[in-house]
Amino acid sequence: MAVTARDDVIRAPSATALETTFLGPAKLEHGARVHHSAIGRYFSLGEHSSVLRSSVGPFCSIGAHVAVNPFTHPLNWLAMHEFQYHAFSFAHVEEYRALERLPRSAAPAKRLAIGADVWIGHNAIVLSHVGTGAAIGAGAVVTKPVPPYAIVAGNPARILRYRFSDEAIARLLRSAWWERPLEQLSGLPFDQVDKALEILEKQRGGVDLIGRPQASGPEEGGP
Repeated sequence: MAVTARDDVIRAPSATALETTFLGPAKLEHGARVHHSAIGRYFSLGEHSSVLRSSVGPFCSIGAHVAVNPFTHPLNWLAMHEFQYHAFSFAHVEEYRALERLPRSAAPAKRLAIGADVWIGHNAIVLSHVGTGAAIGAGAVVTKPVPPYAIVAGNPARILRYRFSDEAIARLLRSAWWERPLEQLSGLPFDQVDKALEILEKQRGGVDLIGRPQASGPEEGGP
């Protein structure tokens, strides 16, 4: 169970984290699971939600009963049932324990990228990449990549609209505000995006971004 040890990661007693790196403060509610993932700072995961084999950016909020990159059953094997590869599901049955089976580890499975400042509503299922600033509606089933700052909902999820204009989205992505130390965001007019961006753009020349050389430009979040 390789997990980065941090005092600022709060886990409910029934929450689990396996083979995961936490890059900053995080909060895992009851029954939450984070396995084989890298998690950005100020991450919150709701009750009975799971994040598997994913890279998650900073400032992401995930509601209850959400599945991000759940383990799927093999459609091209003899059967779709886990008896072929999972040794422990019915370990109390002698003939099940004796079965010779194939290995099917999580290591080669597809990994997902979730950008910064993503919100995922209750009961959503995320099967594809999600760009920075995107909002995933409750109950959505995401089967295709979600662009940055898109609002999606439905099954399968479709784009309802974007949170901001194209120009504002480009400015937000250039600002990479989520990479700044939190104290450098203090006092911003958070509810006035244009004004906040003006301040960030004026400050940018003299600000060191977390984990990013000052001279390099930010990557656009998400796929």
